[in-house]
Parts: sequence; structure tokens; C-alpha cells
Amino acid sequence: MDTLREMFFPVQNKTVGGSMRVESQSGIGLPENAGFTKYRIAFSVVIVQGSTNSLALWSGLGLTEPTDLKLQEAQLRTEANLELLSETFADAKRSQARAVVVMPQADMSTQGSKISHWPAPRPFPVSSLWSKALAEESANFTGPVYLVNGDSHQFNEDAPLAAESPWLDVYFIDPVPNLQRVPARERRTELGSGRRRP
Repeated sequence: MDTLREMFFPVQNKTVGGSMRVESQSGIGLPENAGFTKYRIAFSVVIVQGSTNSLALWSGLGLTEPTDLKLQEAQLRTEANLELLSETFADAKRSQARAVVVMPQADMSTQGSKISHWPAPRPFPVSSLWSKALAEESANFTGPVYLVNGDSHQFNEDAPLAAESPWLDVYFIDPVPNLQRVPARERRTELGSGRRRP
């Protein structure tokens, strides 16, 4: 991770491509966590990981439980994610932002399925705290909230915490009608051709 951070976040609180100013959590070793405002829209980029919050055991190592180092990293990152989320919504309210865009990595509903084809819900410990915090912050914000995530590797646009969502029971939260999810879809280019495929 140190090498990747040196490559992609060489300058504190600056993006690589356009060198845009952001407010990151570099001070605690998480430069990839950042917030910024553009066109009166508040953005929050947070590393909410899948694979049970990155605590899933790696195969072939003979481990039966996560190492202390992994547990410490997960705790630090989870606390930082919640803090940044809270700061983003507080800034959005203070500046009267038109909307909030939250961009984690993990998909809060595991399958990323369309709301008309919900999978059988199952507990997802990786995002329980995160999902509850996102629901509470979104419900207390008067504008729209857009959740942009990857992980599910398919494009679906839905309202993950709408009144009919079974995930409300999984996370023990009330409906959040202003939260809209747009998972990012990976696009691949076939080697040796200019043709793109989904």
C-alpha cells in the first residue's frame, strides 16, 4: 500500500490527473480518503472495502483468523470512513450544497441487483456501520444523495434503501427515499482491437 500511495498520491491533498485540491486524510495515512466540493455538489471518496472489510483470509497462507495488523488497519479505516462521511454531510449542509455524492468501493447490498430482482438478503458485516451512518446522514439531508460504487461489477441504478428494500431489515434502518445508487461498470477493451465489450 505504501508503494501505491506514493504512486497515486505523491502530493498531499492533490489529485494526480488534474491536480485538483481535495481535503484528504493523509494525516492519518489514508490519502485515498478525500472530500471536495464542485459545482455546489459535495463529494466523499472513502475506502469501504469488500471481502468482509478486507478481513477475509487469504488462501494458501495457513491462517485461521485475521492478523492483528489487519484488524488494526480495518479499525482505523472504518473510523476514518465514518468521520469523513460525517464531515462531508456537515459541509454540504453548511454550504447549502445541491447534492452529495458518496463513492465507496464495496457494494452495500452484496449482489448489486436491481431493486426489482432483489437477492435473498444476508448480513454483510463489512458495511453494517457504514450503511447505518450513510442512511442517517442521507435522511437528514434535504437534497439528493448519490451512491457510486464498484465491486458488484455490473451496472444497476436503484434506490437501495427504498421502502420495499429487504436491506432495511438487514441493517435495521428506516427507508431513505433520497438515496440513489449507481454502481460503476467496468469496461474492458479486447487486446489487439479497438472494440469495447461490457
